[in-house]
Amino acid sequence: MSNMANEDNYPFLSILFKYSGQLELLKHLLPIVKFVQILNSKLGYHLTRQNAKEMDFKTFLEKESDDDENHNSLKTAFEKVECSYTFCKPISMS
Repeated sequence: MSNMANEDNYPFLSILFKYSGQLELLKHLLPIVKFVQILNSKLGYHLTRQNAKEMDFKTFLEKESDDDENHNSLKTAFEKVECSYTFCKPISMS
């Protein structure tokens, strides 16, 4: 079978193989989305935009951590975002 026949018979696989290098980036999207959801649920309308811009994550973590479990979950979520951002940043800059 020729490549054209394969592309006609299996269009989804053709697209999948065409963009396979970029699909690896999708796994880094979920931690970022989850962290944004956590921030939105924790902060919502409690902070003004200006206060949110001025607050660093350490201050936020101390303020929002009611107990060790909450502190650890926020810290873990942030570390996953940091890892995802570090991985994706060089790719987006090229």
